[in-house]
This record gives sequence, structure tokens and C-alpha cells, in this order.
Amino acid sequence: MESGTGFAPGPPDGRPEPEHASALKLMDASNAKQPFPPTPDAAWEARLEKELRGADRTEKLVWQHPDGLDIEPYYRLSPDGSTPPVLGDMPAAWTLRPRYTGAATAVAIREADAAARSREAQGLDAVLDADTATTLADVLPEGWHVWLSGTGKPAVDGPWWMDAACRQAESGRAATPADWQALLDHAASADGDRQGLYLDMAAWTNAGARTPDALALGLAAAAECLGRAAEAGMDPGVVAGKLQVRMAAGPLFFSELAAFRAWRVLWRLVGEGFANGADASANAWPAARMVGTASTWNLTRADRHSNLIRLSAQLMAAACGGADVLQAPRFDVAFASGAADGAWTSPDRAAFSERISQNLALLLRHESHLERVGDPGAGSWYLEHLTDAIGQKAWARFQEIEKAGGYSAALRAGLPQAWVAEARRSAQEALNSGARTWIGINRFPNGMEDAPELVAPQALSGPDFEPLQPWAPEWAYHQAQAGQHGTNGTAASNSGTRGPKTTKGTPS
Repeated sequence: MESGTGFAPGPPDGRPEPEHASALKLMDASNAKQPFPPTPDAAWEARLEKELRGADRTEKLVWQHPDGLDIEPYYRLSPDGSTPPVLGDMPAAWTLRPRYTGAATAVAIREADAAARSREAQGLDAVLDADTATTLADVLPEGWHVWLSGTGKPAVDGPWWMDAACRQAESGRAATPADWQALLDHAASADGDRQGLYLDMAAWTNAGARTPDALALGLAAAAECLGRAAEAGMDPGVVAGKLQVRMAAGPLFFSELAAFRAWRVLWRLVGEGFANGADASANAWPAARMVGTASTWNLTRADRHSNLIRLSAQLMAAACGGADVLQAPRFDVAFASGAADGAWTSPDRAAFSERISQNLALLLRHESHLERVGDPGAGSWYLEHLTDAIGQKAWARFQEIEKAGGYSAALRAGLPQAWVAEARRSAQEALNSGARTWIGINRFPNGMEDAPELVAPQALSGPDFEPLQPWAPEWAYHQAQAGQHGTNGTAASNSGTRGPKTTKGTPS
């Protein structure tokens, strides 16, 4: 072959032209510059009609998404030629800040901090009550955030973050005027970096809420907090800048990625509301601050190492969706939070599982290089549609909450609890029947391992209204297979259980 000639204009030596020659011609530079001819929507629809051969289009091609969305077989530029909004406040890079689950001792905290920083973490989050936080204030390393688990605040200075919703959903206790005053006092003095406010929307997700509902509840809780700040003479924009939200990405990759993107748009809409309709651009309203984690409701005890694959996809959705902080839960969290299988809660096992899980974020950063791309979902009409559809559904739910009197009033009326109960029932039925695949549970179980010891969740009650209920879908699945009750994932008792061994205890 002569050097420097590139592709020859024709077959040499008079041989017949190969069948693939026409494809090779596409690589010619002059041809590559020509765009593909546009295909109008009518042509796509005509082809679909032909392929359907009279079958129902919706039944065959439209996916009924678990969050109540109708997913079409294809998406294109809007008919009016409009383009989606640019998410200009996406973070340039994410930071790593794992959640601390170890003992509340100075030695354990220092060891966990050193281990996390060796894997590029810039600190850890810890959930502590005010008394424990006061005791540990002097030993908490720089960069730690303590998310207070009650409405009280330690008397000493520290990296305290208070729940902007006063922990109402978790406790079933209505916030008192004193609770709100303590929250606003903290918001006024917090710097927004070392101290501030938080909303843990992941709690709703892990209780079984649909993604748009979890977003709406987060919006409603934030709006009530900011509204109370405005009534107290504080600037809502300043308080908003001190708030971070924690969101959990579930197993449906594309819609979870879109949900993170949708939160940024929804957050701007809330800003416009407090600015009386003025443009809430990134410069006029503080950007959303999101801690992205993975949901844990779908992490299983059976075939437990499959959880690493689940976490990889879920953390990738959070990262690509624009999380500012990436937080990987332990892949064996179902064991770590339960009362059974003590070997899985040992310090050595905890160190191993935390290291492996945190390595997932490092793989996404250093081997997949996801951090080098800003807003990877931009320009995909499917993802842009999902972002808009999830945002629209969340905004409609948010308006329902506002009509009910706001976040606190809706909780007292039981509105969010009813949403979660219905969503959980639907999801559990799909898992129990196999309509929704759960690897290692309802499909492809590991026949070589013993049946796991499952922990039965106990129904909770609160002094003023029903709190968030624990959801253990794996336990409920086995109960259903054994002909027992428990299709909603919560039980008052587990007497007479057949199948996998079960234990009464805390939620798994």
C-alpha cells in the first residue's frame, strides 16, 4: 500500500468494490461535513404506525413510570423550537463528605476522619442529638457537619446544622413557637459554611415516597422556613443561602438524574416567589446546595454484594444530576442498621464496607472522569423532558401542600403520609409480583447462600400525627411469599413467619 494516500478512490487492480465501500465513503471529509437530512415528526409517527400493525400505541410503546409519568418512545426538539433552560448554577465539581455511622467516641471519630480524608473527603456528616454533640464538640475535626437530630441546639459552639422543618416528619411532633424561634435564631447567627440549616429529603425517599412527592415536600418545608424568616424580618435569600438539602437517588437512573436537575429549577421558582415574581437567577438567589446520596430502601441483605452495583448507578445519577456533595452509604447498611448478624456490625466489617462504598465515588471521579463534564444531561431531549415532567409534577404537589396550609399543616392533616402509603403499597405490590425486577430477590436469587436474617420494622406513632414509617420491602416481600401480611413493608408484629428467619427490631 502506498503511504500517505489514505482511502483509495476505488478498488485496486480492477477487483470488485467491496460491499462495505459505500459505508467507507461516509468517512470522506467532504461527506462528513454534510448534516443528516432532518426527519419530521410525521415520518417517525408513520413508521411507528407501520411497525405497530394496529396494536395500541400506548400499551406497546409508552412506559408507565413508577412516579406516574408517561414515557414516550422518543423525544425531539419542542414543536415550537424552544430550548430548555440552562442550569447555569451547576457545580464545577463535587466534594466527598461521607456520613459517620460509628461510635460517639473521640477515638472512633478521629480514626474515621483520618480514613475518610485519605480518600479525598473534606470532612464527614454526623447525626447527633444536642447532648452528644455538646460532649463531642471539642473533638470534632475541621470540616465536619453535625446534623442535629432534635430541635435543641448545643450550648457550646460547633459545626451545628439544624433541621429547617424542626424534625416534624421524623418525630410526629408538631413544631412549637419555641422550636421555630430557636431555628430562626440559629439561622441568623450561622455562617452558612460551618453552620446552617438542612433538609433531609432522603428520609422521604427511603420511606417510599415517589420522587416528585419527595421534591414537593422538600420545597414545602423550605418555603415554610423561609416564610417564617421573612415574617421575623429576616431576608429569605440570606437564609436560603445557609440551607443544604440531602437527596437520595433511587434505582431508576435517568429519572433520578433528572430529579436532581429539576430541584435546581424548582429552587429558583421558590426564589421568584419570595422575590415577588422577580427573576431568581443564580446571581439574585443563592444556588441550591445538594448533598447527593443513594437510596437505601432497595439495598438488600440477600446477595448483599449486588448492592455495590446498585450504589454505583445511583451515585452516578446524583453526580451527573449536579450534586455538590457526594455521600455513599455503606453497601451493607441493611445489616449495619439492624439488630441481627452481629458479625456484620463489627468495627472491622464497618471499616471494610465504608472503604469499599466510598471508593465508588473515587471511581466515578478518577476512572470515569464524570467530574470533568458540567451537566452531562443537558441537550438530551429525553432527559430534558424528564427534568421538566418531574419538575411539573413536583410543583403541582407543592401547590397542593400550600393549599392545605403549608408543610406543617399538611403533616397534621396526614396528606404526605397518605401519598407515601399509596406509593409504597404500589411499589411493594410490583416487587412482590415480580412486575418490578429486584435482582437477588424476585429474580436471579443466589441459591448458594443461606436465607438472610431479616428485621421486622415496627410501626411508629407520634404525639401529634403519624410520623414517617420505616419501610423494609425485602422483609415484606418474603412475608408476602409466605402468605403473610406486610405488603406495605411495615408490620406491628411478625408472629408465625415462615421462610427467611425474621427478628423484631429496628427498621432495616
